[in-house]
Amino acid sequence: KKNIIELDDEQILKWIRGEDIELKAVSDDEEYFGFALIKNKNDFYGCGKFRTAEKKLLNYYPKIRRVK
Repeated sequence: KKNIIELDDEQILKWIRGEDIELKAVSDDEEYFGFALIKNKNDFYGCGKFRTAEKKLLNYYPKIRRVK
């Protein structure tokens, strides 16, 4: 249950294209650090590294699985 970040449909499309995601909705009571699992509805898509200072999720999705 820790470090699971749920993305909406628009963000997950960016994610599988290989883009980094800026998370503006992260509140102060939610603490993400280091690596996090990426989830959309009931599906898990992989992992990424969360940078707390920038509130940015760096994409670690494999290049071979990315959609062009």
